[in-house]
Amino acid sequence: MIVSVSEEMGEGTDRVAREQFLTQFLTLVIQAGQTSASQTLTAYSDDDALSDGTLVAWIAAGEGYTLGDPSGVTLPLLDGAAVPEVSVTAGSGVTEGGDAMFTITASPAPAADLAVSVTVSASGDVGVATGQQTVTVPTTGSVTLTVATSDDNTDES
Repeated sequence: MIVSVSEEMGEGTDRVAREQFLTQFLTLVIQAGQTSASQTLTAYSDDDALSDGTLVAWIAAGEGYTLGDPSGVTLPLLDGAAVPEVSVTAGSGVTEGGDAMFTITASPAPAADLAVSVTVSASGDVGVATGQQTVTVPTTGSVTLTVATSDDNTDES
């Protein structure tokens, strides 16, 4: 009996990563008096964050047996590399002219420096540079973003 096994990578996976995985045929022999045979396939782990995929196995038609239903199965193949979740927390309030402090945290900490896009916006009559900027979260897992404000010397109360 021939069992075909293939691996399908998720969307966005590059060609090199696809070639690292398998597409192969295995021959399993069900011994006389037995009703099944098994083969263990071990997925390897790496540090590359890739899209999840699937592992597909199906029995090929052959002589001496008929195909049952189902004659194939699909298993999810989840990427083992941890992709950091990035969050932001605010420091304490700031008075005009002072610096607003924000902490950008990646959990788990990235294996290499991680560029994160941050958009700064403000409401009210506040002097602050707004817009998008990029901060780099180091392998320690967090970085402080400092946003300077300006004092317009006007009492807004």
